Amino acid sequence: MTTYIDIRSIIEDKVLEYLSEQIEDFPIVKGQVADDRPLPVGVISAETSNSPSAFQGKNQGNYEVKLTTFVYSSAYDSTLDEHRARVQAVVARLRNEDALKDFWGIPADNGILYYIAFDNNEEARSANRFGNAVTWSVVACLPTG
Repeated sequence: MTTYIDIRSIIEDKVLEYLSEQIEDFPIVKGQVADDRPLPVGVISAETSNSPSAFQGKNQGNYEVKLTTFVYSSAYDSTLDEHRARVQAVVARLRNEDALKDFWGIPADNGILYYIAFDNNEEARSANRFGNAVTWSVVACLPTG
């Protein structure tokens, strides 16, 4: 039986581990679930993956993944400036590509992170919550082991 290795899960796991070690002011969790989560919270979600177009369908284990980091804060407990500082904490850590690559670890276990690039930061507000969805393009390779 062939074991299926999902690049999206690898990326979510590694980014979750990296951000959790870097940011102690609020929890970072993986995936979007229906459970209520205490605010503030950061959520990591690798939503799509595909072969980079440069390989023209001849994928050798390389993938382009769309990663979204969500940051939510309660408008009752936080100011907009405090919320935006949380968003900036996540963005600053992920923009430090060299540190993330160093953290990634052994290619046989975790694959290779080729690059992570900032795409977009979208902010929304409701009566009781601030929220940002920051999207990233990630190119990575599956583990070799």
